[in-house]
Amino acid sequence: MTVNTKYNELSIKRDVIPETVPASVAPDISDIEQAVGETIGDKGTVVIWMMNRIVWTIYENGHIELNDDASVMDFWQEMRAFNEQGELHLVRCGEGFSGRRIVDKKGTAGWEQGYVDSISPIWGEKIRYENGRVRLEDADRKLRMDIPVSDGSAVKYGLATRSYIKADAKAGLSGYGDYRFLAVEGMEV
Repeated sequence: MTVNTKYNELSIKRDVIPETVPASVAPDISDIEQAVGETIGDKGTVVIWMMNRIVWTIYENGHIELNDDASVMDFWQEMRAFNEQGELHLVRCGEGFSGRRIVDKKGTAGWEQGYVDSISPIWGEKIRYENGRVRLEDADRKLRMDIPVSDGSAVKYGLATRSYIKADAKAGLSGYGDYRFLAVEGMEV
């Protein structure tokens, strides 16, 4: 399968320096929304892993758009809020959430740092697009998911990730030191 996207070119880029810091947040939606805003700014995509399902939604104007059952935070297990600027990744730890935030800062990294953007297909094909959300369905597996996207013209969609490269001068080895979600984009297959 050939996938054509703007992420096809797998070259090492050095125009961004990641700033990664630990994050700890109370199990209160206003605290989480504040942490999201501090990390990604005004607008981004949010994915929440709950005990019984996965919820894709948006963060905009200081709030995470949630329906009634997704707003019950007792069922949240993990959350990622992301955009081109950065990502807040939280995992449930007891009563609260702990994790990390990565924010990309403009700058020039040396040879020992860099990043690679890539994309992986999300299962299912578009069956409809309305109100900024695409519904993907895999009929054979009886699975359906609604995902917020900026462009509903594609049939297939993928999750773009940014992987940060770290090199060790003494050992002469390099590899990925961290990664984050970047965007949900249409794919031409």
